[in-house]
Amino acid sequence: MPVAFASDVVGAGPTSSPQSSTPDFPEEDPPKEALDRWIDAWDAYAATNGYAPMLQGRDPPSVIQFTERDLSAIPALPSEAGASAVAAREALRAQILHDNAIKRKQRLDTLCDHRHRFALLLIMHLRPRAGLRLQRLLSSHLVSGKVGASDAVYDGIAMYLELGQLRDLRMTKPQRDAVRRALADLEASPLSDGCSVQAFSSRVNVFTRDINPFLDRPYAGSALSEFIVEQMPPCLLQAGIALVREITRAGTLAHLDEVSDP
Repeated sequence: MPVAFASDVVGAGPTSSPQSSTPDFPEEDPPKEALDRWIDAWDAYAATNGYAPMLQGRDPPSVIQFTERDLSAIPALPSEAGASAVAAREALRAQILHDNAIKRKQRLDTLCDHRHRFALLLIMHLRPRAGLRLQRLLSSHLVSGKVGASDAVYDGIAMYLELGQLRDLRMTKPQRDAVRRALADLEASPLSDGCSVQAFSSRVNVFTRDINPFLDRPYAGSALSEFIVEQMPPCLLQAGIALVREITRAGTLAHLDEVSDP
């Protein structure tokens, strides 16, 4: 598939300079305010450059020309029709089927090219400040080829929609600061010897439910399990270390239920 320039316009309409209308992605995990500004700018670019229909699950105007012809529009022949009329009708149906197959491929190729062009633009604007996120997106939305190869093809529409979903997950700066304070308060008030099992369970539940999911870098896997073990009171420290060693040998350190079960 020939690679078109990322600034090409999908459908008829006004054009704009990608450099001025499509800002770089703010950072790997941007706060809500920055993410909102970025998405607003890119939504405006998509709307003025013909990508909006694809973002909404519809075909852009550029593929209308590849609309397939409806075979049902060919009227049935009367029973008394002669052999020549039947042959002509079948020849017409065969030609329409052939033309439709060509149009179908042209439509799919054109849509793929549009999606790839949008991906090229996203790559340009994610690479400076969000290289790790970009690599994840490229791996998730590779259409053909190998990630990073010059002939790789990506689905830029799916990439952008995934980035848009971050808007529902991001927090405002005050909300992020509140989560950080909650973590600092937790770490500054360790459990004391003689605490109840319920106190430990409550501490773990507060962390896993109210703090960890909203951290810039949430604990996961073995790191999460180790953090939970560290929440044990001093009198259980040796038992916790022994538990970590035991489940590490068993290869189940990342299994949260084995670590936090009282």
